[in-house]
Parts: sequence; structure tokens; C-alpha cells
Amino acid sequence: MLALDLIVFSWTALTNPVARIDACPSATPMIGPANAPIAISLLLDPLQPEALTTYLETKRMIAQQDGLVRVDMHVVGSGSQARAREDRVRAWVAGELLRGNTLAALRVLDGYGFEHVHSRLTTRGGRAWLAHVMGIHTLVGRDDPCDFARIQAVAEAFQRAKQGGSELLPRPAVFVFPNGRLLQDGPPLARLDTELARLRQQRLSSTNVQPIPAISARASRSEQVMRLSGHSGAVLGGVGLPHELVLFPTGEHSPLLGPALTHRARYPASMSVHVVARGRSPAAEQLRGRLCAARVAKYELEYFRYLARDRDARPIETHERPMLEKLDEIAQSPRCSGEQVVSMEDVAPEAWLDGVPVSAADLQLSSPRLGARTYDGSPIDAVIAPVPEH
Repeated sequence: MLALDLIVFSWTALTNPVARIDACPSATPMIGPANAPIAISLLLDPLQPEALTTYLETKRMIAQQDGLVRVDMHVVGSGSQARAREDRVRAWVAGELLRGNTLAALRVLDGYGFEHVHSRLTTRGGRAWLAHVMGIHTLVGRDDPCDFARIQAVAEAFQRAKQGGSELLPRPAVFVFPNGRLLQDGPPLARLDTELARLRQQRLSSTNVQPIPAISARASRSEQVMRLSGHSGAVLGGVGLPHELVLFPTGEHSPLLGPALTHRARYPASMSVHVVARGRSPAAEQLRGRLCAARVAKYELEYFRYLARDRDARPIETHERPMLEKLDEIAQSPRCSGEQVVSMEDVAPEAWLDGVPVSAADLQLSSPRLGARTYDGSPIDAVIAPVPEH
């Protein structure tokens, strides 16, 4: 993480871009509710190696702010004609942000790299391929002058704030706060976390709202099940979400995963989904390795969508093959050599919701509030590391 001091500058140049883009649409992509009382801005360079992780960590943190904070997203350009190729890709990402394809665009860029994506942007067939691997139905359009104008306006304002210079891109991100403070940070976004906590406390103090008491860590009460590390399987969603669904499939298909993904799309920030392979069969071993690889490569959503499909009715699709090949390569690497095995005896039911075993018939995912559930010391402890006793 970069250790740079906070600096102060006027944010007017970014919220009111230069005249040459006055004719462009002024919509700003955001993370969090539009009516949040606290608004901060994120300047992101999508070509930085940790751009995807920064975006995902930002989403996780904002989801834990109880609707108090939103983040307005801006892609920053280089401000240099000598970097036109790089800015072409940055402008494409900026356009995908406005079209609601932020995560898909960043995943493609993270997975295939700048050179590959740039080469695809130069042809109609390449743009069709990008749309296909991103999972969108509309063809990625031609270069939009407004996208270039937006990233250059952000770059110019940022460079003026930093007194000029040639290497002034956010690495990987800069967060701008309501009072004009500028914070440069990178994963795990510890400095952003500190600033959000300070803003939250200020807001609660000024409105006489009592903060929600923190839930104290609890020791696991089950002595019968194997303890899994926090690096077992793959997870969609942050630890602060109201509900947690844990699935223990024995192979690469889980009938409950499709409804779970639909629920998350319909009710954002309501439930995390954790998938852990169960058993020692060849199918379970393959699933275990690919889940680890999906976690390492940040392909959780794409792989979960793959697991949710019934491939007896529909075979592997063409765009899924490169993903599976990459996952298999990572699964064989040392990074996935320490995955813990959950046997059939460790966790008998296939699904647990908030510490309670559920069946497909019992699991109702039609509303954001899944009902009050109580922890009973059951095998959900398998995915929660026990609190050490001192």
C-alpha cells in the first residue's frame, strides 16, 4: 500500500469538467445509494495491477456503511498524447462504467491484460469477442469521444492538484472526500477504512443517531466438525452482509446456487454466498481446486454462474473454456496446494443459511429479509474459524 500524505485541492474541476465535454452526458457511475448523505469520489486507473481488487474492496466497504456513503467513480487518463494506446483502453473502461458493466470490464482487463484488450478494441470482431466474454448482449461500440474527454478532464484536474509532473496517475486509486481531502490508497484499503469510520462517527454524532452495536466475535460451539480456514472455497459478498448462505456441493453443479445468485442480483448487499467442495471424489477434488483458483483469480462470479448451470442440459459454452483452462492452471499451482478437505461426515446437509441447515424446499429467496434465524452451534462452524482462547 502506498504511504502518501493527505493533500487538499479544489474538486470543482472534476465535478464540473472542462468546456469541451459540455455536450457529453453527465451521468456518473456510483457505488452505493444515490441518496446517501455522504458522497466521496474514486479516481481509478484500470491499468494498474490492483484496480480490480481495489474496486471489489471498495464495494465491500461501502456495503457495510448502512446506506450512509456512496462513491462516485471516475476513470483517470494519462493526460499525455504519448500514451494514447493506454488511454484508449481507459476510455473503454470509462464507457463500460456508464453502461453498468464495471465489474465485467475490470475482470476482462485483469484476466487478459492490456495488450490483448487493446488489440481487441481495434476491430469489430474483437469488440464482439469482448462483449461475449463480458457476458453482455450488446456489441461494444466504437471509441466514444466523450469517454476520452472524461478521462482527460479527470487527469488534468488531478495533475493540477499535484502541481504537474509526468507520473501522477493514481496507483491504483485516489479517494476524494467531501472537504476536498485526497487520499491515495491500495488494497486492502486500510486508510480508506479509517477515513470511512471517521466520517461515519461524525455523521452519527451530528444527527444524534446511536451506532449499531458491534457483534462480538463468538467462539465456535461445535466439537464434531473440521475447522476450515478462511481460504476454503470461494465467496461472493462481504463479511458484513445481513445473511450468509454456505453451500457444500460434491461436484460442479449446485441447484441452490442459481436461486442464490438471482437473489443477490435482486437484493444487493443482503446475502453472501460461500461455496465449499464436499467429499473426496474426483468431481469434488476438481471443484475444490477450481474454487481456490476462482478465489485467487477473482473469478468467483463467473465460476459461480458456471456452477449454477445444469450442464447435462447445456454443455460448456465457448466463452467458458478459457476461464476453465485458467482455473485449472492455477488449481495445480502452489497457491492452491493447501486447500482443506471437507468430508461427507464433516458437513452432512448441502446448505446452511445463517447457521441453520436448509433444504431446497425450505430455502426461500424471494425477499431481502430472509427471516430471523438463531445460531445453534451447528456445522456452520466449519466455515468460521474458532476464536482462540487467551
